[in-house]
Amino acid sequence: MNTGSKIEKNVETSVKTNNKNVEFYRLYMDYYPLFDNNNKCDDLIRFLSLSLGKNVEVSVRDNSNYSVYIIDVDKDKGVFGMIGKKHNMKYETLSRIVSKENDKPIDTSKLIIEHFTYFYMRFSDYKISVISNMKAPKFEPTMNAFLKNLNKDGRYKQLEIIRMTSEIKELKNKAKSLSKIKFIMSGDKVENDDSYLNIFDISETNLISVSTTCKIKPKPLKSNDLKKLENKEYLSSKFDKLFVTFEGDSDEVFIDLLKDFITLKVFIPGLEKKLKSHQDLDVIKEALIDSFNKLFWFAR
Repeated sequence: MNTGSKIEKNVETSVKTNNKNVEFYRLYMDYYPLFDNNNKCDDLIRFLSLSLGKNVEVSVRDNSNYSVYIIDVDKDKGVFGMIGKKHNMKYETLSRIVSKENDKPIDTSKLIIEHFTYFYMRFSDYKISVISNMKAPKFEPTMNAFLKNLNKDGRYKQLEIIRMTSEIKELKNKAKSLSKIKFIMSGDKVENDDSYLNIFDISETNLISVSTTCKIKPKPLKSNDLKKLENKEYLSSKFDKLFVTFEGDSDEVFIDLLKDFITLKVFIPGLEKKLKSHQDLDVIKEALIDSFNKLFWFAR
């Protein structure tokens, strides 16, 4: 019996389930001269502290099912919280929720499901790390709607959270290899001689779009590769969406090449259990704080 391969597989599965994608944002604050008293952070901390332990509902694009919950505020370090969006719980096609006790369907008309995620903002530079969850509300519009209450008197010239970006040229000494490419292109950007078009005799006029993911053996990055990736005009002319996965010395990085957005993988011990149970929130908070150590991937 080959136990070695089983152990190897279990370790690999454990690592995968304990990793979570993290996105980075930054809060930009600027007072009008009349209000500028160098107490930007004090005002922010006071505002966040008033919301501590409360489920604050916010409206995003006239939808009021969004909420922000401040879990912890440390005036010397930062704020830890969560954002969520509530949905009516309903059966999907050919699926139902049944009781464990008697296998009878459960009435979900009075139940609501909330998709949420955690974030941490450090006060030293207003940078924010957010655990990625495609089902949770988008972080930017949700938090910007929440922060509108901080600017009721109009003292801020700018009070806005923006996703952090990086420049491809900054990856020269950081990204060691390319391991995955995912892209979407509209029909008019597909070349006539592509084999899948020839096999099925598809013309340009019939083709709407093409979407695919290419997994490749890690390919060392050359300066020539980076030059091509820096050419945004060329990439935009070829693709509607383009994502690549790079590997560094110890990191895996996902980059939206058309928007320069970077997403990093972060290790959280016992992640799945903790995220499902809301237990050991300190472990999740510390992982988000530690993720700032990976900001060397960002140019600005």
